[in-house]
Amino acid sequence: MDLISFRCPSCNQGLKAPADKAGRKVRCTKCGTELTIPMSQAPASPPPPNPAPPTAAPFTAPAPKEQADPASYAFLLDPAEEAAKAKTEQPAEKKRAPKIKRRFRMLQEPEQWAKTRLGLGVVLLSVYFWAGAFGLQGLVLILGITQGPEYGGVAEKILVSEDPPEPEPGQPERVSLPGFLVGLISGYSLYAVAKVLLILASALTLAQGGIAFAGYSACQGIPDRYGTQGQVRALMILTITNMALNFIFKLLPLTGILNYALVPWFTPELCILDANTERAMPIHVFWSVSGFWEMLLTILVMSTYYAQPLLLSVLIWSIGLSLREPPVEEAGFGLIEITFGVAFTLLAYYLLSVTGTSPVLLILLRVGFGLWNLFTAILIVRFIMGIGKTRETIFLYVQAAEEEGVVKRLGLDDGEEEDEEEHENEQDEEGDEDEPPRRPSRRSRRFKEDDEDD
Repeated sequence: MDLISFRCPSCNQGLKAPADKAGRKVRCTKCGTELTIPMSQAPASPPPPNPAPPTAAPFTAPAPKEQADPASYAFLLDPAEEAAKAKTEQPAEKKRAPKIKRRFRMLQEPEQWAKTRLGLGVVLLSVYFWAGAFGLQGLVLILGITQGPEYGGVAEKILVSEDPPEPEPGQPERVSLPGFLVGLISGYSLYAVAKVLLILASALTLAQGGIAFAGYSACQGIPDRYGTQGQVRALMILTITNMALNFIFKLLPLTGILNYALVPWFTPELCILDANTERAMPIHVFWSVSGFWEMLLTILVMSTYYAQPLLLSVLIWSIGLSLREPPVEEAGFGLIEITFGVAFTLLAYYLLSVTGTSPVLLILLRVGFGLWNLFTAILIVRFIMGIGKTRETIFLYVQAAEEEGVVKRLGLDDGEEEDEEEHENEQDEEGDEDEPPRRPSRRSRRFKEDDEDD
């Protein structure tokens, strides 16, 4: 193997390297200086200009043949290893997080959006009332489960004997059907407590409707994009309708003013009781004036009741589309899906309840009723989160408009400062090149053409 001999310019150490490594960088074995292998062999020492004439010299023994010193070979540097070593030897600098500047689209009519945010806050308060009414109704069922099945005693003490009026000649004795239905769920010993709880739940439902109506009224000035103003008006009509239905079919029967109960809607828990097992006719159908028509009316009332949260979900989705905010869009669309799931679960429960009274069917009804309550609780929580996220997003836009007037984004308008921040962001993002870019949501891309037209 051909070798190239050369010397270190710093310490004059003689070095050798393979000829095919010419031009590569090496490190001196003595002083550690980094140098480049020459292209041709360098002379070990410069020849004398004028050699002296030969003179007689004393006899000396011949020196042994020079052998290669392992220390005279240079260390060949690996570029990858040297780069890694240099990176580890340098003191680690603290990496600054990139400055993220949130940019907002043009916000027209910020005053109307501020009123919309206020209205949504009132609607959020009504959702808490809804949660309270739902909890009280569930508490009545839990109390009834602790008491065990009762039927004969409740019929004897409540159906006929609860404040009976003086019967008129030739007329049958007046029975208290709403009280009897409540007693079947709670048991006779807790009947008074259950009745008070259900009255409070009905009153909270009415209060929820009134608060929600006030919130929708405040949202009437919302900019009309994607049909938002029509949705608000429809929500106001649905709220008044649901309040009237709750007052007629819930509160009046509970207080004894109206001695009629739309049995499937008044006490939906009746189908899962042990008293409904192995009967010739389902118990709620037996106590209905007309089983078919009352079940059909119950489904219509249920549709009206769930149309309100469904349309509220559509309103949140439309606000997200108006503001081009994918998180709000996702929240609204998720609420739409959950609302449909809750309504479908209750509809399936009602339809199954009229098919028979076998023990197997009773188990299915209990599973369906439990799923309905679970999905309703999830829906309420998701509404609280979705309305809160929508209000927070509107607040950011309104705050930007208050600080800078009608603005296009929340940030600096000075060109020099903006260029300086962009330069700093470019330096900070050099180490984050591997981070994948954030993609817009599927529904944002779906409405891309509408945004371009706007």
